[in-house]
Amino acid sequence: MQIENKSFYSRLTQSPYLAGICHVFIRLLPISIISAFLLLLSNGVDLLGYDQLSRSMQSATALVSQLFPILLITFYSQTIASFKHQLKEGVIISSLVSYFLVCLQWDLISSDMIVPPNTFLAICIPIAVSFVQQKLSRFNVKADKSLPSVVESSLQLVVQCIATVLCVVFISTVLNHLTLRYIPFNSLLPELDPNSLVDAVLYELVRNLLWSVGINGHVIFSAYKTEIYQLTEQSLAAYHQFGHELPIFTSNFFDFYSGMGGAGNTFSLVLCMLFFAKNVMYRKLALAVFVLSLFNINEPVIYGLPIMFNPIMILPFIVTPIVGLIIAYVATTIGLVPPISELMSWLTPPLVGGYVGTGSIAGMALQAVILAVGMMIYLPFFTKMEKLGSDSVITPKLNSERMFATPEAYSFEHNRTVVPQLEMKTQSQRVVSELQESGKFVLFYQPQVDIKTGRIVSFEALLRHQGHDGRITPPHFIDDFANLGLLANLDMWVIQEALDNYQHYSLQEGQKISINISPETFLVTHFASTLIQMVEASELDAKNLELEITEELLIKDETATQEVLTQLKGYGISIALDDFGSGYSSIGYLAKFEFDKVKIDRSLVMNSATTRGRKLLDLTYQIAATSCSQVVVEGVENENELNLARQLGIQFIQGFYFFKPQPLAKLPNLLTCELNN
Repeated sequence: MQIENKSFYSRLTQSPYLAGICHVFIRLLPISIISAFLLLLSNGVDLLGYDQLSRSMQSATALVSQLFPILLITFYSQTIASFKHQLKEGVIISSLVSYFLVCLQWDLISSDMIVPPNTFLAICIPIAVSFVQQKLSRFNVKADKSLPSVVESSLQLVVQCIATVLCVVFISTVLNHLTLRYIPFNSLLPELDPNSLVDAVLYELVRNLLWSVGINGHVIFSAYKTEIYQLTEQSLAAYHQFGHELPIFTSNFFDFYSGMGGAGNTFSLVLCMLFFAKNVMYRKLALAVFVLSLFNINEPVIYGLPIMFNPIMILPFIVTPIVGLIIAYVATTIGLVPPISELMSWLTPPLVGGYVGTGSIAGMALQAVILAVGMMIYLPFFTKMEKLGSDSVITPKLNSERMFATPEAYSFEHNRTVVPQLEMKTQSQRVVSELQESGKFVLFYQPQVDIKTGRIVSFEALLRHQGHDGRITPPHFIDDFANLGLLANLDMWVIQEALDNYQHYSLQEGQKISINISPETFLVTHFASTLIQMVEASELDAKNLELEITEELLIKDETATQEVLTQLKGYGISIALDDFGSGYSSIGYLAKFEFDKVKIDRSLVMNSATTRGRKLLDLTYQIAATSCSQVVVEGVENENELNLARQLGIQFIQGFYFFKPQPLAKLPNLLTCELNN
């Protein structure tokens, strides 16, 4: 059942510009981490009394930090040029030059900061450059053809870059003029009140909203953060020198109470994964990021879990730090915890910062309480996301967990998807749950007929959904099971149900029950041994069971497929190649694998009304017949198609002309049925 109506959020996440900037921030993660560690080492060296070394390391930190906007522009320009099919060099060079000229024009360059860290501008400039170059491409000036190709392309690049930079600077000049003359830009920016809870909540809300789409909110609001830091320095200096009252909201107040582990108070999430995750890969992720999170570096969590563009985790990511902020504000206001009286690095670990910053163990206790509350907020959302990966919500209802619970069935790859994939999982979860609540899954059986003898030789088990009102629904829901990683569970349920149904009938000599198996199931470790155990526990003889596989399985892993086929055929289970003729390389697989049956795809029958179609069907049948396998033609629905099959020498037919899929209750009457030729 396909979900066609995409939400605004889903469409937003599919924007190539937004996806591009997120990928760029991931690529820039080493810069952020290296800069943070240099700052951490600088603080540590300073505590040991090595002032000169500390200053040198601080300078190195500043230099590394200034690489961020340059690399951001370079990588983002490269990304945009790729999906816009533009010359990468032209976009990159034009963007870098434009960035510095625009920064100079807007007085963003200072003597102590040669490369201004304006992330917003670094994102906007490549977009503007790409747009300008797209418009200028209509007026492309051709160079002299007599020049060498290298010289010609270089001249075109120079002209393109100069024209682009001039256009961008002109646009910037106009905007600068209009802004300064007509818009009191500075008055539009909210003033920061160090005693306003509303301002603090709004500041934290916007920062984390930016993080939720993969953009470093701290970098975007670096000017605000600098202002808060300066206010904190002034307030603490006045407190230590003159005994003035300490403000509640300081730079470290945000760091220690709403930034433990980084934005979103994600140290609570790391602890939540560490203690409550059922999936071993989540626990490994928590262990891997624990040290970084301890020093309030959380990019690996945001991009690795992920949190960005994750419709499940965004809400707790935004709510948790705000709740922590409010708890700390109330505790400080009523005097349970002293105000923060020391200016410390944002890299200070949780609990340590609370104790040293307030000079009281109450500060440490407050941080512990906020971490615990954060874990309580994150836990139900994380559990929901983990279930969408491990599919534990659906599995018990299918009664297949007991027979198919190998760790390999639930690859961590299911958990690494990002919106719209994760949103699709949520929608698919809803679809499957509604199906389970509105009815049950049942098997129908479609016979395969020997048109020479009129006997039924096989019954293909087909999954259907039966509503409480008796309505039968075809398996349009298969894609939803696939989105949830549940095809293995679904296949095993079908096998078990078919084996259980066998007690209601007795197959005649030579008759088989045929079951479709998806590649996801077939290649799971221990599938063959699990299936053999199931058959041995049933009343069905292995020679009466047939599995249908498709070319897709053979493409995935020929070696593993051959091993499973050998094991199953050795036990007596037959193997059929389904949908023959619908793929690109089915013919080659007839020579590599031994199939007991080959089923010609219905599409060839549908196109057999033309001379070319009949010849193609005949050729496909002849090729399939050379494999010494039994050949079945699917999709025969009328007498003309049946007569054509007879003319071509085809003996085995499956289709609506003889039988539509039949419910289990009608199966006993069909077992001894012989059709009148």
